[in-house]
Amino acid sequence: MNSFLLFRAEDLWGQSCVSRILDTSVVPFSRTDLLNSPESETVFDSKLQILKFDPRCVSANASTLRLLEIWADDGAECGQVSSVGSIGEARNLLSQHEEPAQIWRAIPRGRIRRGALLEEQLRRKKWKLPLGWASAANLQIKQSWQKYACGGFIWLDSDQLLWATRFREIAPEGQWCFIEDRKNPPSRAYLKLWEWSWRSAFQPLAGERVLDLGASPGGWTWVLLEAGCRVVTLDRSSLDELDPRVRSRIESAHQGDAFDLTSWPIGPWDWVTCDVIASPQRSLQLIEALRQRDQRFVITVKFKGVPETEDLRLLSRQLDDRRVTARRLWHNKHEITVWMDRP
Repeated sequence: MNSFLLFRAEDLWGQSCVSRILDTSVVPFSRTDLLNSPESETVFDSKLQILKFDPRCVSANASTLRLLEIWADDGAECGQVSSVGSIGEARNLLSQHEEPAQIWRAIPRGRIRRGALLEEQLRRKKWKLPLGWASAANLQIKQSWQKYACGGFIWLDSDQLLWATRFREIAPEGQWCFIEDRKNPPSRAYLKLWEWSWRSAFQPLAGERVLDLGASPGGWTWVLLEAGCRVVTLDRSSLDELDPRVRSRIESAHQGDAFDLTSWPIGPWDWVTCDVIASPQRSLQLIEALRQRDQRFVITVKFKGVPETEDLRLLSRQLDDRRVTARRLWHNKHEITVWMDRP
């Protein structure tokens, strides 16, 4: 059996990033369609935006796969391609391999209409949009979904079905959409931190002290304050640039360079957060400095175009640290989110 990574369709920037990673890989990846590739071959299907690989034979490609996983919206282990003559035959095949509390999703690739028809004949469940920070109360949504084996399938052709009983993401295809708060947050950047809180193993807790770098106008600061954190801000801008709705609630505000650690206010910090617009090199260097200090952090790395090879190499080395995770969140645009949340 093979593993699969699914990448965002109709996303030119994401596709360019994936191509750059594949081009810079030490071990070449085959680029062809899944139906015409040998079972054991690692292959990227650019039409369907699917990567297939054998997890037992990935040692030479391990660093490349870690990078590709950042841009993948979803994925599945133990997937396979089966020949089926009809929708009814496909239904019987999937039903025979169901796990307890199994639900199914049609991944909108390939023969999309055929996928919808098959989904109607299988057990499914409507995704309930979460609201806000992943607090203990809100996490009930996540916990209710974790008891399900979320399987998925794609009709590659009229008689070829790619399927797996369990996919990586709880949210359908990694699309962490929310019931938005259109009144209180100072900016839409709050959605990235909301999403991160649902995806990470640990989050800042009420009463913990957080240094928010480049805080203005205060989208992330607002989220952290709503979570009950004690927030200190650091920004090149004056305090007046911070939204009044958060200005009166922070512990203190400081002017300085987010990337000059000598200008930071005195810690210690339970967390450091950063959503600053800066070159990827500066953000990755900040990540490296915090990683070496064993400092928990969540930082967005913003790219003006396709990542440079040197940036990918540094990011790959940082991902060798098992405490570090990187993902292109659903609410990230031309950026990724990197965090270290393990004690």
